Amino acid sequence: MNDRLNQWLTGQERMPGVLGCGIRHADHTVFTLAFVPEIGESVLANTWICVADTFQVFQLHRLPATRLRWVYQELLVHCAWRTDGSCLTFLTTRDLAGVNPDQLESMLCEFQSLND
Repeated sequence: MNDRLNQWLTGQERMPGVLGCGIRHADHTVFTLAFVPEIGESVLANTWICVADTFQVFQLHRLPATRLRWVYQELLVHCAWRTDGSCLTFLTTRDLAGVNPDQLESMLCEFQSLND
């Protein structure tokens, strides 16, 4: 399933305003696409791990979160959790005028609904 999800993400049209995206798989492997040189793949990969860990903590406390968004001074982190334990995360600019929210929402929903 990992390869299928990685190929799905790679095949998506790059959205304006997205600085990087990636998947932390249920087996704890990470797939990352970085779009700006200022943010390295290792920083993004660590972010995906932290995001997935947050979802796992929510699950342990019986808080059924499947979507999260963090707001930082200059960035937004958008996340979707699948029932198989995989997590898709996008790092975007804070200026939502540069991001297509409908396209972002569509990709997060599609990721959650992809069949094994």
